[in-house]
Amino acid sequence: LPGGYFITGLSLQIFLYLFAGFIYECSAYSSSCPGRQVKQNSASVEGDAVQLRNLTKTYGPGFLSRLFKSASKNTARTVTAVDKLSFSVGHGQIVCLLGANSSGKSTTLNAIAGLHSLTSGSISIAHKGSLGIAPQSNVMWDSLSVREHLQVFDRLKSPSKHATNDEIDQLIKSTDLWRKRDSLSATLSGGQKRKL
Repeated sequence: LPGGYFITGLSLQIFLYLFAGFIYECSAYSSSCPGRQVKQNSASVEGDAVQLRNLTKTYGPGFLSRLFKSASKNTARTVTAVDKLSFSVGHGQIVCLLGANSSGKSTTLNAIAGLHSLTSGSISIAHKGSLGIAPQSNVMWDSLSVREHLQVFDRLKSPSKHATNDEIDQLIKSTDLWRKRDSLSATLSGGQKRKL
């Protein structure tokens, strides 16, 4: 074949793979899913910052489990991680989810954050104010200091209005990390990392 065919094919693949990747990214990892909505008018969420109504999340058996279910002794089954959970979180509240292992805490937080889609139910989030979720694992960079972490997350959470240096210093003092303000996060203890 002439070389022009190869160049044309390679050029088409660039755009086809880009389009296929975009479609897969939107379908598998999109934060907009049916049942989860951010309300522009906070009055429409009845004075709450977050409302969960009959949140249910189930996980079906994987493709290989379904494909080879006749050869396997264990039958492939659907697992319900969260079953009809309802609660409301008011503005300014700090909420912790406590429970046994595999009780659906991380699944619930991931659904609120938009990392998981819902099987049924609804999540309403008021647009006014900000919503922060502390994941189970610490999200830190070993080469950044305590102060630098706060500056990075401040710019992520509030891109239009940055905190002043005095406000960041006050936050460091209020979490009892003042002595470690210029230390790298890799040198912090487990409790200090959690505070950060």
